[in-house]
Amino acid sequence: MWKGGAATSGTWNCEVCGVSEERTELVGLPLSRERNAAALGSYASWWANEVHVEHEHAWTPIGCHRSGGAMLCTRRTGPALEWIGDAAAPTPELRVAALALARADGAEQSELVRALLDAANRGLRTGSDDGPAIALLRARSPAWDRAIAAVEAGSPR
Repeated sequence: MWKGGAATSGTWNCEVCGVSEERTELVGLPLSRERNAAALGSYASWWANEVHVEHEHAWTPIGCHRSGGAMLCTRRTGPALEWIGDAAAPTPELRVAALALARADGAEQSELVRALLDAANRGLRTGSDDGPAIALLRARSPAWDRAIAAVEAGSPR
């Protein structure tokens, strides 16, 4: 996300499964990385125990990152699906959305992550019933509507 001539150090989070890692990057290329096994939140724990499908990680920066002499911070502390759904009491809609994100590849996954972050930043959040939030996400994003419809139809992708 933050690119420049200086190395950037901080925490990155996978938008798909919720795992995080500490890393140092230079011009977007990881120089060092270490998985934060103990830092699993409720979404990452739910994913690991209940969903766990192979996927391409979609890394986004969370928290504060040091870049050169500057400190760059984001309000984000975890995956955006965690903001929309409640992994402690997941609904079928949250599971389908998580599978849609996991099954997406490359450009499609990037488009889904951008739409998800945009929706979360615009206040698309819910309490214990994430069904309405997922429906609103589908209504706002044709990419999410297509991806979720493919999972609901049983498309293997």
